[in-house]
Amino acid sequence: NGKAYSNCAAGIRPERIKIVDEAVPGSFEAVLEERTFAGESCDWIFRAGEQKLFVRESAPAKRSIGSVCRLYFEPEFLLSVNAAELD
Repeated sequence: NGKAYSNCAAGIRPERIKIVDEAVPGSFEAVLEERTFAGESCDWIFRAGEQKLFVRESAPAKRSIGSVCRLYFEPEFLLSVNAAELD
């Protein structure tokens, strides 16, 4: 029902992306590139294809740089922006 755009951008809050142990519908693989410990949480940077994803996780498990993890987010948390609005 909405207007169609040829270019758009999408975003999601880092705490909305979950690291899952098993494949669930809509999950995808990403490679862990960086981590920053912040007390009770950890900020992870993953790469999926050409996209960089920032993930914030409370009480994080131990993970190694270069490891492949599965990421998942509920589609309703995805924010889309018309590329013209970014200018």
